[in-house]
Amino acid sequence: MNNFYLVKSGTLKRKDSSVVYITEDDEHLIPIEQIDSLFCLGEINLNKRVLELLNKFGIEILFFNYYGTLIGRFSPVNPKTGNIFFEQAHCYESAQHRLFVAKAIQKASLHNSLCLLKYYGKKKEYNLDSQIEKLEMAILELDTVESIEELLLHEARGKKIYYSGFDTILNKSLFRFERRETQPPLNEFNSMMSFGYHLLYGVVLKELDMSRLYPEIAFI
Repeated sequence: MNNFYLVKSGTLKRKDSSVVYITEDDEHLIPIEQIDSLFCLGEINLNKRVLELLNKFGIEILFFNYYGTLIGRFSPVNPKTGNIFFEQAHCYESAQHRLFVAKAIQKASLHNSLCLLKYYGKKKEYNLDSQIEKLEMAILELDTVESIEELLLHEARGKKIYYSGFDTILNKSLFRFERRETQPPLNEFNSMMSFGYHLLYGVVLKELDMSRLYPEIAFI
């Protein structure tokens, strides 16, 4: 997925079949046919003509506030059928189906965490063997989980193992992790994590819109 980030405050204007990003210092032609989403991190002005063009090319535009929190989005027209809604709701209402989907999501999340630890664990200066072994075991134990509540506890344990490796990875950095804090973030590293998660959430919403699924029906 190709995203375009509008960090500085400015204006979006339509120019023929393209969009121009105008800031106080410069103008940038946005490669409208090569991107999937626009992330507005600064104060952005735009009009209906711009939205019409974004809709034509299927480009979603997301708006974030000063603290990096997603506050809204414009999604291209992508009609959702009632059948998809009822099938998704039916799957949610079935404890068996909901747990199956939730496990798959959680397994993918912990697997991604494991991949990051293994990446740094290959380097001699990082001793992450204990965290890698524990997280591999946590992934295997997912198959024994029998409820959403149990899955949430399992997720918390897995993330605690994952996070315990951060300060080892950051050993030669000016940043420290210490522990996960969100409201407000404890330090610079927690702030960057929160900001990254907000951006990732926007990407996931875009994918859900394209699939015509409903993000309001949450399986975890």
